[in-house]
Amino acid sequence: MEREMTERYLRLLNLHSSGLETALERAGAGDAEGALRICGDVFRRRIAGLGQKILPAGKETMERADLLLGNRLSLLGTAPQFLGDPIDWCFYPDGDMQWQSHLGYIYWSNDLLAAHAATGDTRYTEKWKAIQTAFLRDHAYGTEDLSYSVRLPVSQNEFLPVYGGEGFCPGYIGGSWISLACASRVSVWLEGMQYLAARDLLEDGILWPVLECLMTDHLHVLMDAPRRGTPNQYISCAGALLRLGTLFWEFSEATAAYFVGMSRVEAATALCVFPDGSDSEQSLNYNTGYPARLATIRDECGLENNPRMRTLVNRGEARCEFLAAMVGPRGRFPDLAKTHAKEDMRPGLEKMLGDYPGARSARAYLDALEGKPSDAPLWADYPYGGYSVMRTGWADEDAYLFFKYSRYSPGHKHEDACGIVLTALGRQLLVDTGNYNYSDDPSMRPIHTYLYSSAGHNTADLDGLSQRRMAMEGGFKVDERWPERADNETEREKVASILRLHETPCEGVRYHSECFDAVQGVYADGWQKRTGESTFEGSVLCGRHERTVIFLRPGAWLIADRVIPEDGNTHDLNLHWHLGPDFRPEDVHWHENGFVTEADGGNLGLWSYGGSAPGIRSWYGSEDPFRGWYTVGYGEKVPAVDAELSFRGTGTQTVLTLLVPLRAGDAPVVTGDADSLRAVLPGGEIRAEYGAEGLTVFWNGTVLRIGEDGAAEERSSF
Repeated sequence: MEREMTERYLRLLNLHSSGLETALERAGAGDAEGALRICGDVFRRRIAGLGQKILPAGKETMERADLLLGNRLSLLGTAPQFLGDPIDWCFYPDGDMQWQSHLGYIYWSNDLLAAHAATGDTRYTEKWKAIQTAFLRDHAYGTEDLSYSVRLPVSQNEFLPVYGGEGFCPGYIGGSWISLACASRVSVWLEGMQYLAARDLLEDGILWPVLECLMTDHLHVLMDAPRRGTPNQYISCAGALLRLGTLFWEFSEATAAYFVGMSRVEAATALCVFPDGSDSEQSLNYNTGYPARLATIRDECGLENNPRMRTLVNRGEARCEFLAAMVGPRGRFPDLAKTHAKEDMRPGLEKMLGDYPGARSARAYLDALEGKPSDAPLWADYPYGGYSVMRTGWADEDAYLFFKYSRYSPGHKHEDACGIVLTALGRQLLVDTGNYNYSDDPSMRPIHTYLYSSAGHNTADLDGLSQRRMAMEGGFKVDERWPERADNETEREKVASILRLHETPCEGVRYHSECFDAVQGVYADGWQKRTGESTFEGSVLCGRHERTVIFLRPGAWLIADRVIPEDGNTHDLNLHWHLGPDFRPEDVHWHENGFVTEADGGNLGLWSYGGSAPGIRSWYGSEDPFRGWYTVGYGEKVPAVDAELSFRGTGTQTVLTLLVPLRAGDAPVVTGDADSLRAVLPGGEIRAEYGAEGLTVFWNGTVLRIGEDGAAEERSSF
């Protein structure tokens, strides 16, 4: 190694650190190479002792690794793309600018090491080293290909999304040198170097350039750009900084990285993890990141006995318990925001429980899902984040209803407040339409507009206007790349607004008994015309939507909607219902107040009664307008029945809807009018009515009343 380079690396270290005494002596004697060699051995042993994350490749991973040997890569569902030789680090295909970010995250390169683990072929390890070397050589921090945010005095702008120092891909607020990409590379490079070091394949020519880049450019970007405005990104970047500060504590800037990283992990926890373990407006798959990152930091960095870490571990346990409670039949999460429901979450949650054995209720939920004896309850409320689950049991055919009534908070949100998801009889009956991709291609915009909008979820809107929490988010944002002034008041208020959510649970009702589960959610942030993925126009229609979901044990649901527009004018109240993708249009039999499906296996009956006869429309795989779709994975969509029931009324409107999972050929007799509903079900007789005192439900000789003041009371009679 050249002497100039050797001395540059040594200047990054504090040779007075414990364990480097011999290196200090060598350096003092003028033997810089010997000193660096000793330090390298120290770091190699430490890296080799990290937990091994890379496992032998299977068939698909081998195929991806073989493509990489020729600089070909598939990301985010695209066909394999040639990256150039040398690699063009700003390349992206098909308008999907998220591709640029994922290219710079470099997680895909670890497929090569998995291929080596399976075959022993050194072509794969050499290619891994060549890719990292190419990144350091051709896409170093400061490359002219990137755009950089204007740097302003941090004392005046600490609540801006970006303080300065992040490199954005051209025309895009993401890319390879934003702090989120730096956090990804911290993990990827540590995993890769651990694999090589454990096999004595981590030579100085890759060890020191990577360490230098991590402890200078990466550390600086992570320091300067915490990404506080998006909770999951905040915890990711804070955790990466803390890992650098503890794993490589002999570097001169590591102490600062530890203090800043630990403080930010604590601050991110305050934003990300509510008192009940939930959070607001995030996706459940993103929620898994907090306990996983925290456990990695604790174990990898030897912080088990750190008193600050012990406090954080309690929050990790609470998050595990929340996630386990949300899991539905077959171990799946509902398709909330960026989540895709096809993945079985049980293996991941089992791993979390290995990291957090104190999460006792999570253990009970997973035992129940696996058919083991368990005392887990059949309902779960997380009122700070605004999530409730009601179920009949734990087998695949049991009924599961998920209800989301979150308040505004930044994150990976859709306009889905007061939305529900229903699975029963082994089938997805009502689904969240999900998330398609991150492409900025104009052809994708109608898809995103639909999937993000209230019309894409099982909730209500007024006059076809969408809920507008993403519009509220726009009020907080400044241009993240080129802020014109150090105006931080809106961002400061955004952070403060999240912290205030920790003080009180969501407004509404949460009541549980042997006969009833009743949960009420409230949306009161107004409706507005959505014109794009996150753009709105026209005036805001202010008002309040109260949705009460009542489970009539053992197997039907009453949905009571009350919408109160502030203007008191005549409006169309639209209720949206999205059937699971197994149903075809010919399976749906319409009646004047809803529909009954008739397909093999599980079915659904729906009856709605309001102040007028409902107008009924449906779509199935429609391109214009873009309606009637369900996403099964990133960039994958299939047609699905999208039903809309519309009620026209003046001032306050109320609608009662009965949802009944059915076997083929079954159908109860249901009647109703403007303020009441009656039905004879297999489990008993129901009568529900809105009156001056609120909502009253009669079910099998027991009466539940939810008053105007939100109080719930159950009696044998009123």
